[in-house]
This record gives sequence, structure tokens and C-alpha cells, in this order.
Amino acid sequence: MSSEKRTRGPNKQTPWARKPEDGVSVLRLPLDTSDPVQRARIEAMFGAAYEVRRALQRDAQDRSRAYWAAHNERDRNPSAVRDRLGLSRSGLEHAAYEHLDAAPHLRRFVTKALAMHLADSVWAATERHLFRDAAGRRHGALRIGRWYDFSRLAGRARSHTTERKWETFRIHGTLAGHRAAYTRDGDFVQPRRMRAVHGVSWWNYDGPLAVVFSGLAEGTLVLPVRLPTAPSNQPILDHHLADSSRWHKIDLVRRQDPHAAGGWRYEAHLMVLTTPYVSPATAMRRATVAIEAFDRVAGIDVNVSNITVASHDKGRTMRLTRVASAVASATSIGRDAR
Repeated sequence: MSSEKRTRGPNKQTPWARKPEDGVSVLRLPLDTSDPVQRARIEAMFGAAYEVRRALQRDAQDRSRAYWAAHNERDRNPSAVRDRLGLSRSGLEHAAYEHLDAAPHLRRFVTKALAMHLADSVWAATERHLFRDAAGRRHGALRIGRWYDFSRLAGRARSHTTERKWETFRIHGTLAGHRAAYTRDGDFVQPRRMRAVHGVSWWNYDGPLAVVFSGLAEGTLVLPVRLPTAPSNQPILDHHLADSSRWHKIDLVRRQDPHAAGGWRYEAHLMVLTTPYVSPATAMRRATVAIEAFDRVAGIDVNVSNITVASHDKGRTMRLTRVASAVASATSIGRDAR
């Protein structure tokens, strides 16, 4: 038998690629974390992921310092130095696996697939530090991120060539099933506390929408989705959620909110392979303006608090539009900033 390492080899099938005409848009879906058990699990997931990410950032710091300190070896063959130090995407991914194996308690809340995405995010910052961009600039030394700045758990895109294959966060249910479950007397209304979602077979589930994360030691994490109920938002939901085959990737995001239980609100950012929603009235208005004003010359001035657009027809019929924040909105912006 051969003692050589076996590798998977090149892909023998045509790799999937997104069509440029499909477009990409992101829909923010608020998650209901009123259940204290589920809220504690998602808080522990962010805490464990932050520990793994912080350890990977320290590894990247140490390896980068060793790389810059190896002057003579780096002048001869910088690629060999990076391979020796494990300063690469795959090197940081294997470091993430080692951290999880050394701390088994983290496996209750973090899977190896999620740790791999954390390593990829750390490598993105490391790559900007090691290599110059098109303008010849390189980012500064790596730093360890703060806990309150850690707000996103990146998921992995679903497979569009293999059916029923999501490796991290996935969404189950249908828009029609969600509306049917929360429609009373013809009105689409959702309670303050969403009902618990249970699925015997998630792949055949067609009830209310929910974000599911399986592979954890304590069982599958299920977070109900809260949809906007305003009539003006329903065409947007139809545009993004009607065709489940276009759902591509989910990132779990949190933001600070002192009024929420636990001090954080959680959202699922669903990437959909479709163009952003444009209402029929807006599309008609844009088409009309493009036809009527194709011979006008326009300019735009963007400032911190206002936007000014000016156009003219060969120096005649000047039109000026200025969009500025009102005093009330400026006050609210300052209050939110404080």
C-alpha cells in the first residue's frame, strides 16, 4: 500500500457559479429570543465563538511577528516561511480545529464548520496585513477585537448542486405557512412572543419560518423568525422569500439594545440570489426620468448632513434638489450616538 497522503483531487464536475443577471440582495430577519433557554444558547454560542476568534487572532499575531522577524529567510523564499509558520488560510483553519479539540467544552456551542468560518475572517485581516493592495498600501499590525465589536457569525453558503445541503445556519419553512399560522380574521398579526417551532423532518417542514443550526451537542438550535406585518412590506417579502431555491446564505448578527432581554437583539441576514426589490411605481418613475432627462447634465455634492443634486440643459432650466436631515432627526441621531 502507498504511504502517500490521499487527497480528493480536482473537481470533475462543472463548478457552480452565480449568474451575474440574478443579482444579490440581503434581507434582515429579526429573530425571536424571548425563550430564555434558546436565548441562553445563542448567547453562549457568541461567547464561545468569540473565544475561538480571539485565540485565532493571537495565533495570527504571533505568526505574523515571526514572519517579519525572519529577514534573511523571507528574502530568499517568503512563501516557504509562511508555509513553515502556518500563515495561510488552511493553517489558521487547522489551528481553529486544534483549539476546539483542546477545549471540548466549546463544542457544546460551536461546530468545526463555524470555527472554519471564524478562521477565514481572521485570515482576511491577516492577508491585508501581509500583502499590499492595488495602491501599494498594507494594513497595520493585527489587533484582537473587542467583545462588544464582535457582532457577526458568518454562515456558509448552501450547495446549489446537492439538494438539502446546508453546513451551518439554514432557514426552514415557507412564507405561505408563516402567514397562515399568524393570520387572524384576515389580518397578519404576530404576538410579542412567537410560538415554538418544532419539525420532525426539517426538509419537509412548511410551517412558520425558523432559523435552524444543527450539529450541537445539546441538540438543534431553533430560532423563530419575526416578519414585518405592515402591508407596505409584504411585496418585499414576496420578492425575497417566495422562491426558496434562491436562498443562498445566512449570517447571524447581533446588535446592542438596552430594551431587549439580555441587552442584545439578534437578526438573521439572509442573502438571496435576486435583484433588490424595487416597487412598480419607483421603476416607472425611474424609467420616465431617464427618458425625459437624458439630455441634461447633472452633478451631485455629498456632505455629512445633506446631499445636493443640480442639473441643467446646456446652461438653461437649472434644477436644484437638496436633501438635508431635519432638526428632529439630527437630535435623534445625536442621542443614539451618545
